[in-house]
Amino acid sequence: EYLLKGGLLFNDYSLIEQFKTLYKAVIKYMQHEFWYIWVNMYTGLPAIPSVSTLDAFWPSLQILIGDIKSASKTLMNFYSLITHYGFTPELFSLLRGQVQQRSEVYPLRPEFVESLVYMYRATGDKMWRTMGKQVIDSLELSARTACGYATISNVVTHQLEDMRESFFLSETTKYLYLLFSDEHWVFNKGLSDENVTVTEGLDRDGYQICA
Repeated sequence: EYLLKGGLLFNDYSLIEQFKTLYKAVIKYMQHEFWYIWVNMYTGLPAIPSVSTLDAFWPSLQILIGDIKSASKTLMNFYSLITHYGFTPELFSLLRGQVQQRSEVYPLRPEFVESLVYMYRATGDKMWRTMGKQVIDSLELSARTACGYATISNVVTHQLEDMRESFFLSETTKYLYLLFSDEHWVFNKGLSDENVTVTEGLDRDGYQICA
């Protein structure tokens, strides 16, 4: 992830070349019907025939390199879990076709919605927003409590855990907001800007002083 994004950010083609080398290995050894399984890092042989909810970030990288078709198929795979369970479990066994034991939790992770943002921005297809709307509906139906949103401790029973990870607010809700935002400044590609002049509340180095 950081090889690709670092290469794009710093215009460093050597980083992108490293990513391309690893990308070929991922496709060769890890891809299974557009899921990506865990493999032995030395041999490339399958280690755990399961997929993680964290893997849902992968389509966003594929979109950045223009592999929209593969990204779309992987997103549809993850969406199939959401339509079945309401959420993506921490681990799903491809061998058994069910949630991995002791991995039924969904701690309100952002990766699937993150990839939806990339896909919608790349294609403009409202189907991806519809998927995001289902994520919101699931959160409202099963994760919302009187004082916020709670971790789903079991995606099968929708039992809640009395906690919430900080990334729900810093990432999951951010990506949901961006998915349905048409004109947010993060999408302007640097083609426009706005100068803001601040004359008060700065220290001698130009940093804003906070009380």
